[in-house]
Amino acid sequence: MSDWRSHLRPAEQEVLDEVQAWAAQRSGPLGRAVTLAGRPFERVYDAVPESFREGLAQAIHQVLAAVRTTSEATFSRQGVLDRISASIGLDVGTEPDQIFRADVRDLDRVARASVDFHRRTAAVQGAAAGFSGLFGLLADVPVLYALLCRCILEVATCYGFPVRGQAEEAHLLKVLDLGHFLEDERRRQGLAELEELQDMIRQGVPLKDLERLALAKGLQALSRQLAAGLVRRKAAQAVALVGGLVGAGVNHQLLTDVGTVAWQAYRRRFVVELAHRRLARTTRSLEDSNSQVASEGAPPPAPGEDSD
Repeated sequence: MSDWRSHLRPAEQEVLDEVQAWAAQRSGPLGRAVTLAGRPFERVYDAVPESFREGLAQAIHQVLAAVRTTSEATFSRQGVLDRISASIGLDVGTEPDQIFRADVRDLDRVARASVDFHRRTAAVQGAAAGFSGLFGLLADVPVLYALLCRCILEVATCYGFPVRGQAEEAHLLKVLDLGHFLEDERRRQGLAELEELQDMIRQGVPLKDLERLALAKGLQALSRQLAAGLVRRKAAQAVALVGGLVGAGVNHQLLTDVGTVAWQAYRRRFVVELAHRRLARTTRSLEDSNSQVASEGAPPPAPGEDSD
């Protein structure tokens, strides 16, 4: 059987190359600031009151736990499909699976527009909450994380992977988690885990194994981890910014990071899925051809060849 990569078209191979280049690049100024600062920023989360830490983690947990029940209500899947159809000039209908007839570059354009929209919205929303200082996060978090989840939901739909069922929910949460990573090594490790998770979903690996990879410590632990990461971001930007600028900056940057992870992850998943679909069709065609030859029996002897 041929390798699935041989079934990629040039533009699709370019997408894989772009994703790999992005994964290998260094983190931005905020990530480097947190990394270089070291322990001072690491200790920020431990320095705030326990009640604040628990309140922040609980606010995030409530949003994440509600993904299963509110994903359909937070955005219009058909509205996303209609935008795709209008933008690329190809009717993708009412089912996301029809998106696999589209060109990946056209889908990239629609997905990036969605990320940009959510990024601007998060900045405006964060500016108002930012003037309340650190404790303003408690009011800000539910809206911020609802925006983050909706952004991932829209990007997933853009590439034909609607978040339906626990496997896709686990993938969404892994994307969200990875978008918080500021350090290069953690980001690269997380990307490798995300790619492994995508392969497991495509292969139909049992859900227990998927959950183990996506959320090894459970949703509550993930919420605490995201809360700590959010406080570190706010502390890092507070070095140069104040008040509402911090809130706007943190929200804008977090939406940028999570949205970029979602965009890169799902576009990679799209081209890999296309290649595997072509490979499967080629394999079926070859098997059908071999079966037909076998059913017709051995070919007659060549002219001049002894038939005994």
